[in-house]
Order: sequence, then structure tokens, then C-alpha cells
Amino acid sequence: MSDVTTQRIDAVWAAFFGLSTPAFLRPGIQVVGHHELAGHHGVWLFRHHASLCVSVPPDLVAGIQAAAGIYTVDSLFSQAGIRALLGRRVEQVGDRRCTGMKDLPIGQQMQSRV
Repeated sequence: MSDVTTQRIDAVWAAFFGLSTPAFLRPGIQVVGHHELAGHHGVWLFRHHASLCVSVPPDLVAGIQAAAGIYTVDSLFSQAGIRALLGRRVEQVGDRRCTGMKDLPIGQQMQSRV
């Protein structure tokens, strides 16, 4: 896959989360209010290399952002991590899924209903 194609894909995912491409690619955990997922009542995690984007309903951003500070990308991107972060609000945690192409995984995602 060419660099231009990869950059375009990164830009699409960044826009999906309402972020600039550099912000989307920043290593670590980023908590954002639902952008393209507006109206969704769950939490959606998308891991891309060293970045983890956590999309939540807008009213949960501040609390989740504060609580996520104790996690690493690896520790949060797990069923146990999501359950620990969200506590009693968790109704169900979905399995990891990979979004991407055979030779170049674009990212992995998990979602939870709260």
C-alpha cells in the first residue's frame, strides 16, 4: 500500500473521530465525544499502532478522560480494561475486530454498550 493511500486512510479515520490526522496519530489514549457515532449509546475503541481512540457519548468525555489516565494503550484495549474503566455502566463488551486489509491492518476496534 502506498504512503499516499495510507495517509488518506488515516485522514478518513481521523475525520470519523472528529480529529485532525496528527491528533489521531498521536501515541497514547485519546478520549473524544462521538462524532460520526453521534447518538450511539456505547463506547467504541479504535487502536491504530501506538494510538487508542476512545469514542464516548459527549456527556461522558470528561469523566472517562480523567479515569483513562492510569491506563496504557495495551491495558485499556482489553475486555478487563474496558470493564475496569467503565465500571457498573458496562452492559456488554464486544470482541476485538480488525478493520483493514490482509497485509496492512488499519486498526483494531472494540465496543461496549453503556
